[in-house]
Amino acid sequence: EETSVFGLDLSAVSGRIHFAEGEGARLTAIDLRLARGGSVRIDGPLHPDNTLDLDIIGDTADWSQLAPILAVPGLRGAGRATGRVIGTSERPIIDVAGRFTGVDGWGLLADSLNLVRLTGPILPKPELAGRAEATGLIALGRKLDAVSLDFEWKEPRLSMLGFNAVSFDTTAAGSGWMEFDPAREAMALSLQGSHLAVGRFDWIPDREVTMTGVGERYTLDPVRWSSAAGFATLSGTFDTGASRMDLLIDDMDIDLLTLAGEDAAPEMRGGRLQGRLRLNGANSHPDPSGRLRLVDFRWGLGIVDSSMADFEAIGRAMTIREASIQIGEGTATASGRVQLPGPAWEVVNDWLNKKPVAWERVDLGDLDV
Repeated sequence: EETSVFGLDLSAVSGRIHFAEGEGARLTAIDLRLARGGSVRIDGPLHPDNTLDLDIIGDTADWSQLAPILAVPGLRGAGRATGRVIGTSERPIIDVAGRFTGVDGWGLLADSLNLVRLTGPILPKPELAGRAEATGLIALGRKLDAVSLDFEWKEPRLSMLGFNAVSFDTTAAGSGWMEFDPAREAMALSLQGSHLAVGRFDWIPDREVTMTGVGERYTLDPVRWSSAAGFATLSGTFDTGASRMDLLIDDMDIDLLTLAGEDAAPEMRGGRLQGRLRLNGANSHPDPSGRLRLVDFRWGLGIVDSSMADFEAIGRAMTIREASIQIGEGTATASGRVQLPGPAWEVVNDWLNKKPVAWERVDLGDLDV
């Protein structure tokens, strides 16, 4: 017969309880079977003054069953947690650690999550603090090498006292909070004091970074990021179910020589990239479009006073609605279609990463100059 203990739904309870006059009770191998699979084992004394000193081990294929004690609503995963329960039966306090795999929920996927420590009272309502570390985390379609988080949990808010995320040459850090509304499948995120280190540059937002989500769709509100290389405003939407994104990089003004730094080609002597760029499509290879302007671009002895391109790429096909280049008193314009040697996103990334690009395969047959 199903029952409930500490708010956990159980399918069965077994074990031994030994009572001794004046000594309280001793729990031995108390096995709480979770309703949807898994168990929590409890051993230890219940003292006459109602204080607890219990050892616990929890195993489950779905840690959301441990709500409201351990779980963040809407977050799933399989694993084991071990630790102690102290305090009193009216106000039990847990101190546990655990490791979970297949963590999924709220736009996040993680190969492995290490709950370094979780401690605090679980009744009358959980008020917990702890630290978690994850590897192989995918957040809104982007894979992160490692993430660490110091947090406090008091439903419905997860307060992030400090987080650090690393992906190749990019590091994000800051603090903030997340709130959850499982009934609506909704969440809200706010980050304060955050910064994004990409290569040699720290990109600092001009305000709190805020994001809201309902179901599998998440919206990033506009934020202007600035660094020594320039600035740009980012906003967008992400569909985690379809693994798609629609990211807008607007009001952009980037010093290309400063951005390139030591990686700049010897011939490059300056230039600024301005305008707006949209990345829309699959997370792994979105289609770029936008209106970009290159100003005072200097390469060797050559100087391009300004150039502009209003374009849209879908796969290999790039439509140039309008383009121009001005060198001194001369101006050239172009429009039409260009076939690239591969999807535009892949071609640009290969070029930026100094990989070979088959420029000889570019088809300019439908371009009017």
